[in-house]
Amino acid sequence: MKNEYPIVLSNSIINTPMKTFKQYTEDSTTSKIDRKKLLDFFMANNDIKSSDVHKLSDEMGVSSSDLEDEIYKMLSTFTHGGFAKEKNITEKDVNPKELQMGIKVEMEHLNDKSPYATHLAKRISLDHLAELPDYYSKLKEVEA
Repeated sequence: MKNEYPIVLSNSIINTPMKTFKQYTEDSTTSKIDRKKLLDFFMANNDIKSSDVHKLSDEMGVSSSDLEDEIYKMLSTFTHGGFAKEKNITEKDVNPKELQMGIKVEMEHLNDKSPYATHLAKRISLDHLAELPDYYSKLKEVEA
């Protein structure tokens, strides 16, 4: 389905229309969870444990299961959206030099100690390269 992505919640898959960041943080029709507070929590903390999430759920007055489902939605928003997915572009479809340049650039925005950082940087790079095949070469020219 175009402009939809699967979300795994409690071992079931549903299709949810893609939302902008603003829509995601402001939409409270499906949840009592303060999404801005949830995002701020992740931005302010590193190496979050299950006990931290349970404490936050208590502070928010929601069940830990509901908060965990919301966290899965948040992660799915990133992992299942974007131009590369929409256009079915994989690393085999892009110039390997551009992809390596992209991963290096995007790592600047990630915690490089995370085991997920390289994968996320590649994911972001593929989105940019799906939009413009020489995105990182052009970026290098602009920044020079």
